[in-house]
Amino acid sequence: MLLRTSAWTNLTMRDADEMQDSGEYRCSTANAVGGAEINVTLVVKKYPMPPNATLIKAMYNSRHRNEVELEWQVDGVKQNGGWTGFPLGARIQTSGVTQLETDSNCYVQFRIKPINHRTIGHPSLAKTPVTERKF
Repeated sequence: MLLRTSAWTNLTMRDADEMQDSGEYRCSTANAVGGAEINVTLVVKKYPMPPNATLIKAMYNSRHRNEVELEWQVDGVKQNGGWTGFPLGARIQTSGVTQLETDSNCYVQFRIKPINHRTIGHPSLAKTPVTERKF
């Protein structure tokens, strides 16, 4: 896309691909007085892909099953992290009973979704909390 202002013309490339569009380009112009050419190197950079996150532990922390401890593992990330957040999603299904204090009435699943600068990763597989500790 060419954008012309008073004395300048800007070239904007949309949806540029890092591998296909990076390279050596020649910029040339001409008018009634003459012309000019220059070679330029274009390096297309992109935001890093979000990390893969796996929800590895979902465990109830209390006898009343109203607290859950979650643990996740991040794969394929450099030492500095690269992520900016981990939104947590929960889905609750009930069996039509309004009192949600027992196991038979409530089914909860958690997922985690990694994000970085401008990209959002795929959500992890859903995990249902379990009771591992004796209260």
